Amino acid sequence: MKKSLQSPHVYAFTEWYRFMYSMTILGTILLLLLTTSNVIAQGNIEIIQDSRVETLISRYAQVKQKQASIEGYRIQISAGSNRNNVYQTKSQFYQNFSDIKQYIIYQSPNFKLRVGNYRTRLEAYKDLQEILPRFNGAFIIRDEIKISEL
Repeated sequence: MKKSLQSPHVYAFTEWYRFMYSMTILGTILLLLLTTSNVIAQGNIEIIQDSRVETLISRYAQVKQKQASIEGYRIQISAGSNRNNVYQTKSQFYQNFSDIKQYIIYQSPNFKLRVGNYRTRLEAYKDLQEILPRFNGAFIIRDEIKISEL
């Protein structure tokens, strides 16, 4: 019998380390076996459902797509509590820039005329340079832009 020259604490630690190392190897082997058996045991699953479920899912997807929005930019042309003034400004804007979409937003107590749908500030800035000579107080503002309107 071979006598160990190590102290009992070092010997216990060494045995514990060997045990943990063997458990790690055993765990790795088990993991490989389990994942391999799952890959090999693939089969077909048949889903039986009412045809109306597909209709509901497609309608839901259409609604969500219309509602989907991103953070973007618009140009605010005017704001005020007088609704008629904001609508007049919208008409003037449309006469000069009919290709840019206009939005009137009501945030109590003000009506705001915002125009355009821009993903970046740079895109909005290009149109702002054309708008400023006719609408002096226009500025770029961050806003929610519907993806369907881009």
